[in-house]
Amino acid sequence: MSVVKICRWLSSIATLLVVVLPIATASFDFFKLSIQWPPAFKYPGFTPSPLNFTIHGLWPHNFTTTAPLPCKAQAPYTWVTGPLLGRLQKSWPNVRQGTQLNQKFWEHEWDSHGGCSETTYNQMAYLTLAADLNDKHNILLSLRAANITRGASASLLAFEQAIKSHTTKWPELACRWDKPLRVLWEVRICYDSSSLAIIDCPLNQHPTICSTRWSGPIYFP
Repeated sequence: MSVVKICRWLSSIATLLVVVLPIATASFDFFKLSIQWPPAFKYPGFTPSPLNFTIHGLWPHNFTTTAPLPCKAQAPYTWVTGPLLGRLQKSWPNVRQGTQLNQKFWEHEWDSHGGCSETTYNQMAYLTLAADLNDKHNILLSLRAANITRGASASLLAFEQAIKSHTTKWPELACRWDKPLRVLWEVRICYDSSSLAIIDCPLNQHPTICSTRWSGPIYFP
């Protein structure tokens, strides 16, 4: 195991022991931008569109937790309008329930996670930050540059290195099990909470993380 991998493991080993309860506000160590791949979803009647990575959420995290901090926002959600609406409809659609429920999706993410950073980012600033960070990345292009295209399989390391070649830091990958395949579901990029500089995502023992329960190649649907 490389020195980088060991450091990431040590920084997150305590995640197995921590239980996080919903709170109004909380200090946190970093943001995790979770970007999902719509074709990886399988729901009755679901049409995987758009064929590009889209935002799932911008989640405040601590180095000692496996899951995003569940912080209840104090300010009630207000509907997004104006130029930001157009941006979010494109980059942050509700791919599971349909775009007619976009506002409910954004409300859920704000109300569940936005409260952790509410003293710095109000609702509109929080949603704008997620869109701004997402705009800096083209995960699909990074994978294609590494010859990872739809319908192909590659090792976890190959996926990580393809993304790291763009971000310069280790990402986190989430998979779902679709026997006999483990399927890429999300790519997550981590940011320092203060400087918003990209940092290595700490190794995570959450069961959806690609390296947790499964071995072998990862399929890119």
